[in-house]
Amino acid sequence: MIARKRLFAKGILTALALHPQLSAANGFTSADVLQWEQSAQDSMFQTSIGMLAVVASQMDDKAQLAECIDDWYFADPSAKPARNGAIREAMEKFPDYHPQIILFAVVEKECGKF
Repeated sequence: MIARKRLFAKGILTALALHPQLSAANGFTSADVLQWEQSAQDSMFQTSIGMLAVVASQMDDKAQLAECIDDWYFADPSAKPARNGAIREAMEKFPDYHPQIILFAVVEKECGKF
């Protein structure tokens, strides 16, 4: 089961690496997310980052990545506004990209490669 999860995660990451144009959103973009109320943005960020941590925790060699994500985003609730602000800044810099790609990039910048 773990091998299947790992293979699936690696397949998605490989597809993103081989087809970077998938990152450029045709429709739903970071600019769209930035138009939402801040509380809705924060909820989306928290949910998405939580799922990245879950994926990392299911990969055999990524336990440290999952811990880093937890420490970076979830361990100190008073740091969340700053973390969310960094995500918003990245989305403002790349408004035409899909928001999940921006979140993925911010997490990789903070915690290392998937």
